[in-house]
Amino acid sequence: ADHWLHPKQGTDAALALGMMHVAFRDGLEDRDWLERHTVGHEELRARAREWTPVRAAATTGLRAEEIEAFAREYATTRPAAIRLNYGLNRHAGGGMAVRTVACLPAVVGAWRDVGGGALLSTSGTFPVDADALERPDLVPPGTRTLNMSQLGRILTDATLAPPVKALVVYNSNPAAVAPEQDAVRRGLAREDLFVVVHEQFQTDTADFADILLPATTTLEHYDLHKAYGHLYVSLSRPAIAPLGEAMPNTELFRRLAARMGL
Repeated sequence: ADHWLHPKQGTDAALALGMMHVAFRDGLEDRDWLERHTVGHEELRARAREWTPVRAAATTGLRAEEIEAFAREYATTRPAAIRLNYGLNRHAGGGMAVRTVACLPAVVGAWRDVGGGALLSTSGTFPVDADALERPDLVPPGTRTLNMSQLGRILTDATLAPPVKALVVYNSNPAAVAPEQDAVRRGLAREDLFVVVHEQFQTDTADFADILLPATTTLEHYDLHKAYGHLYVSLSRPAIAPLGEAMPNTELFRRLAARMGL
């Protein structure tokens, strides 16, 4: 990164609006691009007019002159790319912060240039035949799908028909990361819920397991890795044989499928 600014958490939108204020004020916007390819740019201009560098500085903790200089350099550099990473949306107001920052490339016309614009992740760079890997054609029609982000409500909903009576947890730690944690923990503690956890560590969720199965680490199994930020597909070869009775998710699922006649 050529610039690494440190605004206070939750003030990313204020910084972006301060940058837009400078771009619009100094005529550094790409009006042609805005008029041909966007909707609402006049309303955005009016909104940004309220966010002077002085106001943005007071909100972000940066100096007004830093915001001025950064805004001008961003608006006049080609190509200019913004990498939006995942942490940005994980605080209060994060969704709007992402939306606001994502307006910057349109304001300055950065989408005109190869390598310009904004990017969250490169994970979609390489096409993957997910159907060949996941085999949705084998799922019986009408099979119910429940969203794991709603696990607390799902496990504590007395009206859910049929109720969830068994749960297999892998590659996740819902007792620590799922929303509505109190409800998640009440649900996992149900006496009538059979919980299987496939894990490498004694996580918070593992504490609720009726059966805890050992999972291999990335050092013990083959895997393919897509990218977040680079442009490579990686093959991970095992460095050691699986320890004890540990096995990867894929082998666990194969054995379960075989025993269940699937």
